[in-house]
Amino acid sequence: MKRLLPTLIILIIPITVLSGCNSSGQAERSDSKVKFELWVETKPTKSENANYSNKSSFQVKVADTDELRRRGLSGVKELGKDEGMLFVMPKPTNMRMWMKGCYIPLDVLYFDSDNKLINFHRMTVPAAGAGDYALATYRSDKPAKYALELAGGRAEELGVKPEITTMSFSTALLKRLEEGTE
Repeated sequence: MKRLLPTLIILIIPITVLSGCNSSGQAERSDSKVKFELWVETKPTKSENANYSNKSSFQVKVADTDELRRRGLSGVKELGKDEGMLFVMPKPTNMRMWMKGCYIPLDVLYFDSDNKLINFHRMTVPAAGAGDYALATYRSDKPAKYALELAGGRAEELGVKPEITTMSFSTALLKRLEEGTE
């Protein structure tokens, strides 16, 4: 009998965000500072016969304009264990992130337009004084609609798995996403 992996569900509900860590100078959306609560829940599969649930909550900003995606988490010197940024692309594309201007390690999780995890990477802080040419890039394995950046090490702590980790959006965030991206 095949053992099925735990299912991980991500829910997003509003409360009061080339990508990664970089910056430039375009106008921001009026709600670019709005944060969304994101729950990550891991449930056992039927074959595990376990009686547990692992649920974590995150406060994330949405980056859905070119400027916000370029800036990413650039300049951020600390990111709480329960904070992050959700990058939203106008259409699925082969995404890549880099750590220009970043001072802290990050995890990036790439999701397709069906909200299934494609792959994820642990991104490391570049060496001091490293030029752009020396920066590593972290790519999605196939076209992605979303990238979720979290504090370094969180993906492993949460036990995320490609194809079985999924993301679900609240009505309010769906409305925000329906407004379109730039």
